[in-house]
Amino acid sequence: MRTPASFDPWTVLFLFSALQGLGFSFFLYFSGNLQSRKQKIYLTLLITLFCLMIMEYVLWWTGFLVYAPNLMNLTGVCNALFGPILFFYFLSIFRNYGFQWRQDWPHLIFALVYLVGHLGFYFLSAETKIQYMTEVLKPPAGIPWPWLNLLQSSLYIVVCFYEYRHEAENTKEAKKWFKLILVLFSGYVLSVMAYYVLVRLPWFNPSWDYFISAMMMCFIYAVAIYGYFHEKVFNGFQITENAQKSKYQNSGLSGQYGHQLLLRMNTLMDTEKIYLDDEISLDKLASLLGVSRHPLSQVLNEQAGMNFFEYINSRRIEEAKHILASSSKRELNIIEIAYRVGYTNKVTFNNTFKKYTGMTPSEFRASSESGRIVRLGNP
Repeated sequence: MRTPASFDPWTVLFLFSALQGLGFSFFLYFSGNLQSRKQKIYLTLLITLFCLMIMEYVLWWTGFLVYAPNLMNLTGVCNALFGPILFFYFLSIFRNYGFQWRQDWPHLIFALVYLVGHLGFYFLSAETKIQYMTEVLKPPAGIPWPWLNLLQSSLYIVVCFYEYRHEAENTKEAKKWFKLILVLFSGYVLSVMAYYVLVRLPWFNPSWDYFISAMMMCFIYAVAIYGYFHEKVFNGFQITENAQKSKYQNSGLSGQYGHQLLLRMNTLMDTEKIYLDDEISLDKLASLLGVSRHPLSQVLNEQAGMNFFEYINSRRIEEAKHILASSSKRELNIIEIAYRVGYTNKVTFNNTFKKYTGMTPSEFRASSESGRIVRLGNP
């Protein structure tokens, strides 16, 4: 006989926290300035997925999931998305870049494989799913998805740490936020890992399953509390624009060597136009110049007055302006020009072009053409 569905104090707490978290994620995304939404969408998505997972767990623990069996394991794919979301959140903060389908889709391969591997389960009848819930049926042995999810999440934690730790040093506030998010997410991964180890032991207590949701709840509340005292959580971290230059003051690169390095870089850009490469990076440019990334980043900040991405974008936009104003290139549409100057999508190109020129590429083309007509009519 099936145990009647019911709540206990813990499940009530978790459900209340999940609903609060959904409200907070909505507020987080729509608060602050519009420009910050590009980076906050990743944090909002992470919190929302945590909330949905907690809500499914609550339905499972309380027994109410048998009344909506098709919801069973719908949030399972979330664990395959957490690592990539975290990676792109930091990428948007520290390098002002977001997810680009054309080049970043491999980050979603594991999630896609997970979904394909579970299609058979998702299409089972409601009665069969209830039998799995009530342990009338035992799940067949197969791919150890939980451990693969943990391995992927752990790898993303390591990658995020080594990829962005130098940028995180730019400001004290950014460093604290970077460490907080990594520690909180690591705590979640460790809690899941501990659960899958302990569940195999004979003295395992089923209530320990609550610990995973408790860690997700801690993540949500920690972000909310930190955001309450630090407005940049809501307004966006503009690390690429506000990086402190004090770390460069004693390195001796602001003199003749720095000037020569900048000259070599400009010459390389003028002759080979490597800024047109859509995969150009600070590391790749440093390798071409035969220097490490840190002196090059310093020279850009001190000698050129901009960071790497601003420098590359300024070069690309000047190239785009030349193409748009050229009468011989009128046959090219905007997306073709975007690809030609190194952008992988039209939206990013339009936004960047307007930021640097005050008008869209189409507007610039129209104004340059009208100016040419005026000049031809008034020699």
